[in-house]
Order: sequence, then structure tokens, then C-alpha cells
Amino acid sequence: MWHNFYKIQDEILKEIKSKNLSLKNFSNLGKILKFLTIENLIKENIVDKVFFHNDHPPCFLENNTVKLIEKKIEDNFSESIPLSKITKKEITNENNNFIQFKVKNEEEYKNVFNVFIENSNFGKKYKAEKEEKRSIAEKNQKAHLESVNNIQIKKRKEFDLKSNLNADFSHLRIACIDLEFFISKGNINKKREHEITELGIAYVSEHTKRNEHFLIREHYEKKRNREKQEMFNFGKTNILTEVQAKKYLDVFLKNIDILLFHENREDLLALKGIGVDIKKDYPNIQIIDTQLMYKRYFGEKKVGNIIGGESLDVLLDNFGVKYKKSILHNAGNDAEYTLQLLFAMKNKFENKFEPKVTDKIENAFKIIEEYAKEKGVSVLELINERYNKQEKKLSVKNKI
Repeated sequence: MWHNFYKIQDEILKEIKSKNLSLKNFSNLGKILKFLTIENLIKENIVDKVFFHNDHPPCFLENNTVKLIEKKIEDNFSESIPLSKITKKEITNENNNFIQFKVKNEEEYKNVFNVFIENSNFGKKYKAEKEEKRSIAEKNQKAHLESVNNIQIKKRKEFDLKSNLNADFSHLRIACIDLEFFISKGNINKKREHEITELGIAYVSEHTKRNEHFLIREHYEKKRNREKQEMFNFGKTNILTEVQAKKYLDVFLKNIDILLFHENREDLLALKGIGVDIKKDYPNIQIIDTQLMYKRYFGEKKVGNIIGGESLDVLLDNFGVKYKKSILHNAGNDAEYTLQLLFAMKNKFENKFEPKVTDKIENAFKIIEEYAKEKGVSVLELINERYNKQEKKLSVKNKI
């Protein structure tokens, strides 16, 4: 009788899971599984010969060897594991297909194992299955990398669109939306929700400029610093219900080209909560974001007194926008100041590569020095020569 020790650890775990086998002390399980590797049994001098079958996975042990292993488990771990039942295989009539190998150490066993895998029927099948799995894994890995790459490309395109200061805003209809909201705590039955307390809009086009500020009837009393709601500095504050706000935005958004935010993620989620899905329902609107613009064009370098600052008040300071700090966090005011920030950033972006006057003079002197060097004269001689030629031209003109 031969017993196959192929994946013996898995077989024992199956027996325990199906409750056909139990241990006195479960803390012994890991030690027993480690003990039952063929390599360890050879190292412990419990196994000195193994059997391989042409059509079955390696390797097999004789019945008396298995009984010895059971006894060792009993002696070492005080556990009774019936290996002879767990590993028994009905192939007793195929004796001629068994090949016996004597093994003294782990290295000899590995050599025998490798020869068996190369030449047996099982080995050929095993290699074919392994190659197929490898091929499938490579395809899956390739598909995964392509998917990740496509996602990154998509995100990069979205980032580039949202942060593009190269755009010409002069002939476009631009609206900035800012929201104040209260985030309700979620529970098992209810997700976290953005409950809008204020809606602020600042709009500009080639011929029009206007500002709006609304309190949302259902939620505006939940705002902590409610005194800010009375500080709208660019017009009159009105009250709308969520339904009215949705209807108003639906009409308004159909007549703009660009929608501006300062950090758009939370605002887009809050708008979605009242049924205004910008990306889905208004696909022709281009979303831009002053925070992303700062990150893209100015965030890596020091701007004013800060490095990497992204809050609205800090960027207003650094781009020279005049504002009253006390009236920020009013949605109407924040919308207007974000719009002003956009044009301040645009102006700084367009002019930041313009050389200063001193730079222009220094560049001119460098050109003169290089030209004088080519001519083999001093800068002073070159200037005098140029000056004398100019004098002669003026003299001729005056005579004429």
C-alpha cells in the first residue's frame, strides 16, 4: 500500500474544516503542518525512500513509513492524526508504474523531483497547466496595467481640462458656484449626505456680470456661523427650497460655457444630492478649478509667502485679490472672489514668463559682449564705432 503525500497539509485542513478531524490543542496545527513536509521528514531521518508514479503527483510513501510518521506526531505533539486514512489512494494494482528512489537529503529529493517533472506523464500535464496559468496571469496582468494606464490617462486629461490657464476666457460665459453645506452623519441605513445651506453664484460674460446668493430653506438654519449668511456683499440674499434651487440651476446651467469651482469634489457631490448631476446632465459644460490651477502652475514653486497653500483666502492674498476676510464662507461672496481669483491667476500666468526690465538690459549687454568678442574688439570700441556711424548718417540727412 502506498500513500500520496502530495499537498498533505491541504488534505488535513480539509478534514478539520469538514469536522472529520479535530485536535486537542489547535496551537499545534501550524507546527504539525510544517513538520509534515517531505523535505522536513527527510531531514528528520523519518523518510529515506520515496515512490513516484508516472500518472500521479509526487510523492508516495510506504504504509509502514506513514505509520511511523503518525507515531512521531503523537510523540512530538500529543495529537492523533490518521494519515493512513487521509492519504490512502486506490492504486495498489499499479505496482509496475511505481519507481522507488532512495534519498539522503533534501537536495537529492529535489533532483529526483525535477527529473520526474521533466519525464513523467503527470509532469508534462503539470507543466502544460502551469504554462497555461502563467499565460493567463500575464494576460490578466497586461489587461490590468492597460486598465490602470487608461484610468491614469483619463484622470490626467480631466486634470488638464480642469486646470487649463492657457484657455481664452474673454469670450466665454463663465459661472462660479460655491456651496455651504452641512454633512449629516451616516449610519447603517443611511449614507452621509451633504445638506446644502447656501448657494452662491458669480457669473460673467462678454457683456454681463451678475451675482446671486440663496439660502436653502430646508437646511440653512443648520449652519454653525449663521451670521455669515447675512453678509452677502454683492447683492440681495433670497431663500429657495431644494426643488426651486434645482429648477433654477437647470435653466442657468444651460446657458453657460464654463463652470468654476474652488475644490470641486465636495460641491459636485452636494449638487448631485439635490438632483443636479453636472457631468451627466450638462456634458457641454467645461468644469475648471482654481485649486487645481494653482497646483498645476504655481504649487511647486513659492508664491508670495507660502509653498503649496490652496485655501481660498491664502490664494487671494498671494494673487493680490482685495477682499474682506470677515465675509468669507458666505457662498455668494466666495463665488465672486473665486471668479476674481481665476482672472488674477490667468494674468499672473500670462505674465510670469515676461523678463523684468533689468533682465532685458542684462540680456542686451550679453549680446553686445558676444558680438564684440566675434569682432575682436572691446565693447567700448564697438559702441564708439556704432555711434560714429550713426552720427555720419544723421549728418548726411541734415545736409539733404
